[in-house]
Amino acid sequence: MARQTFASIWDALEDTAAEAANMRARSELMVAVRGKIESWKVSQIEAARRLGLTQPRLNDLMRGHIDKFSLDALINLAKPAGLAVKLTIKKRGVRRSWPCRRPRSFNATERALLRRRHFAQRSRMDAALRLRHPRVNAAQRGTGI
Repeated sequence: MARQTFASIWDALEDTAAEAANMRARSELMVAVRGKIESWKVSQIEAARRLGLTQPRLNDLMRGHIDKFSLDALINLAKPAGLAVKLTIKKRGVRRSWPCRRPRSFNATERALLRRRHFAQRSRMDAALRLRHPRVNAAQRGTGI
């Protein structure tokens, strides 16, 4: 299997470029809001009150559960957190291959999501393999066909 390199973790995980762009924007916003909340040095209850959230919802944000927050929800949280959100639209350039792009390091939120998706995808692939290949399945159980 050939090794693939991607500009972003989201390019590797998501099926389309639009989904990858959405996840990239959500992760950047989540990291910014989380950093601002941590700089307040207050309890989660107080931070939740400032943002107009419940404490469990704020806990999801602080733990990086990106799948529980839409882009709209994160933009709405930026204002009470004291952040301004600016959208920049660029023309899409020609995509270049790996030698022109530097590998990127991923933040904790992106790494956690990558691990979760990897294990979910792996379990789906294992289940599909068991369904398609009864000989492999029988060999794993220690019985022969």
